[in-house]
Amino acid sequence: MLLLLVSMVACVPSPPRALVESRPFVRRHTTAVVAAKLPVGCAMADSASEWRELRARLPMLREALPEDWCDFAVERALVVVIAGEMVGAPIDHGVHSEEGVDVLVLTPTRVPSQGPSTLVHALAVAAHAAPLAVVWRQPDAQGHLVETTLAVLLAR
Repeated sequence: MLLLLVSMVACVPSPPRALVESRPFVRRHTTAVVAAKLPVGCAMADSASEWRELRARLPMLREALPEDWCDFAVERALVVVIAGEMVGAPIDHGVHSEEGVDVLVLTPTRVPSQGPSTLVHALAVAAHAAPLAVVWRQPDAQGHLVETTLAVLLAR
């Protein structure tokens, strides 16, 4: 179940712990928009074996990204799968910290797809000492930004 977050209070977020420890937070990324229906969600790979499992489940990753795409001594592989009528690339990445949790905000461009499609976004992110919340931010029909928390992942 996805948790819908709507920010009602303006605040100045603190710098993310991951950015203090290691710059930049998002090291590399790639996006594919595919017509196939895939399970929506977010997954993190902390090791080469977990990365192989993710690539096996998502053929477009296997074809586009090599097995050694991440240096798991200092990075993690994050894969986000989103379905919808208005998905597109590129994806903007924003990172900040709230109450001890690093927050990665992914905001897609509003490029209309040809009907329902699935966006697969893979990121190599810095390994970090704080939990990571992955948030999808997209305008609703009225143009208001709506944030959906896709996952909160524990630090390793």
